[in-house]
Amino acid sequence: EPHDDQGRISGEVFDDDDPDCAGAALKPSDLAHFKLRAEVLLTGVCHAPGGKPTPETFVRVGLAHADGKPWLKIDRKVLGPRVWKENLVGQAYTDPLPFTTMPLGWAQSFGGKGHEPNPVGKGIGPHERPNVEWPEGIKAKGDRPEPACPGPISGLWPQRLAKMGKAYGPDYQKKRAPFFAEDFDWSYFQSAPRSQQLEGYLRGDEHLELVNLHPTIGHIEAQLPALRLRVFVRDLQEELREVPMALDTIHVDSELGVVDLCWRGITSARERDLSDLAFGIIAPEPLAARALPRSHYEERMRAFLDDPLGMREAIPEHLRPLFDRAQALAKQEQAPPPEGTSPLEAEVLRMASALPEEEATKLIEAVRAM
Repeated sequence: EPHDDQGRISGEVFDDDDPDCAGAALKPSDLAHFKLRAEVLLTGVCHAPGGKPTPETFVRVGLAHADGKPWLKIDRKVLGPRVWKENLVGQAYTDPLPFTTMPLGWAQSFGGKGHEPNPVGKGIGPHERPNVEWPEGIKAKGDRPEPACPGPISGLWPQRLAKMGKAYGPDYQKKRAPFFAEDFDWSYFQSAPRSQQLEGYLRGDEHLELVNLHPTIGHIEAQLPALRLRVFVRDLQEELREVPMALDTIHVDSELGVVDLCWRGITSARERDLSDLAFGIIAPEPLAARALPRSHYEERMRAFLDDPLGMREAIPEHLRPLFDRAQALAKQEQAPPPEGTSPLEAEVLRMASALPEEEATKLIEAVRAM
């Protein structure tokens, strides 16, 4: 079921001790302009099966279509702390120590200082081996596998930053600034490793399989909420248009115990600050039901324009005719509200100013009692 607290959208999140954002991204950005394809990310921790210390286990995120056909599988081997050592027959490593929880971040994946794909990892150097590996593992100290971290790649790391393009010279300043350069690669906004990117977008009713990503439930099977997201915007010319939305991101956060879904859409605007767009409406619909007609949302927008603060439903029913009359009269006289009033106070005073004093007092008192 959708969580009661839908949280807030944000850009990439970094550790509090990383003010320059040079390290690993802890959370992918919700603010990508556009994604060429959907992607699945995993952050958080691995939980040992049954909560019992173990030297080695695995985590899995499986994605399947609504009909059960597999689409994507994220499998990672997870091991306890261990180090390389020298012995008479060559290089080897110590047995992994048991653990009950292990982070799945870039710091636990293959890499190290100076290693561009993952400068914060471990495995390069004389000491610790990574804790998060591909299922086939690392065979020798000289191996240089791709980091196995299933989380977001920072937009400031070379493998993504190079996609920003190079054509930012004088011609760019004259013709394109502040937008992206002509050679900008739109895959810059894909923060997941390539193996976790899908062809196309998600429907919203796919099945998820989560293994060893919950402290007490080792194997979870769930289905996405099967919602269709509808978005409409209205401009200052009172033109209403629908913004096509695509579900392009699944983010499994095993530390918080949530799965974040992100829909994204693109529409046009005449002004860079979007001042030509009056407002919008966002509404989920069941995928199994027929999409509601445009007229349904036009009516909802009209109702919003008539009572943007929802006051009519909040006041006692016997005062609603008075509210309607005040609203109709107020539309004829648009007097500016006193300076320093809140939006609610301004709306109440605007309507009450068109009524006789006794009726205006009743309306103001009823709203203040809400």
